Amino acid sequence: RLFREILNRDPEYPDIQQRIQEASVTKALTAPKNDGLAEHRAPLEEGRAEMIYEEKKGSVLLLAVGSMVKTAEKTREILASRGIACSIANARFVCPMDTDLLRTAPEKYSLIVTMEENVRRGGFGEHVDAWYSENEIRMPLLNISIPDRFLPHGSPDELSRASGIDAVSISRKIQERLEGQPDGTPDGTPCDSSWDAE
Repeated sequence: RLFREILNRDPEYPDIQQRIQEASVTKALTAPKNDGLAEHRAPLEEGRAEMIYEEKKGSVLLLAVGSMVKTAEKTREILASRGIACSIANARFVCPMDTDLLRTAPEKYSLIVTMEENVRRGGFGEHVDAWYSENEIRMPLLNISIPDRFLPHGSPDELSRASGIDAVSISRKIQERLEGQPDGTPDGTPCDSSWDAE
């Protein structure tokens, strides 16, 4: 009943309720808040990601889940200022994943960065990694997720920085990966002073 009330009020997704009723398996759904991405919302297709920005061949693909799409946009802006081109895809579905996107990615992108507000173990990035391994496809991956450890109380921005999933920390990790350097400190603290100005 709660989902029905939410979906009936949301004109962005008029056909989701019917799709859920017709599905033969259990579904989990999160209703989007005002995330500022309404201009990018293409019609929903089960198991399909939505491309937000598509850059030239050889760019980095930021494959983000949920709230991390907005973080991906900020990350893209930061890296663009450093000469690194990033495409962005809104994963939309964690299961089923967009395997067509994953299958063609090696031809288009130099690196896939999975971005999720979740722990790594059992998360989206781990499943993407497992899919590539199972299909014996080589694709450089960088997983951005919350460390599996206790975090103190704080604001969302403070916790994102402490977890290393804020745009500045992610940008630094991507640049270091592309340069063949370690991914940096586990708490997201920049180890290069040039990032302090971001």
